Amino acid sequence: MTSELPLRDPETLEQLVSDVGAETMPILMSAFGKELSSSAEVIHDSFERRDLALLETTAHALKSATASFGALRLSDVCKTIEFAARDGSDPDCLQPLLEQMDGLISKTREVYGL
Repeated sequence: MTSELPLRDPETLEQLVSDVGAETMPILMSAFGKELSSSAEVIHDSFERRDLALLETTAHALKSATASFGALRLSDVCKTIEFAARDGSDPDCLQPLLEQMDGLISKTREVYGL
């Protein structure tokens, strides 16, 4: 399912521009880029410490942020990470998901020009 979702959904992004105004978008895009970096760092740190509660919370927040910006493929992976952490999955099973998230963050930055 994830690979079928767009990296950048133009309709969602157009709605965001309509909601906040074009003049605000550069500020929001900058914040979005910073959020990608900081959330990924917290997710990786919480994974290393096996803090599944923090990993779940951060993945949930990143899922919501990426969905708001139309980064639907990345949002879907964050949702999978969130649910895996919530379900108490073996942390080692999360490693491939984190690698997938990292790759999608790079691709998302590229398509958004971040």
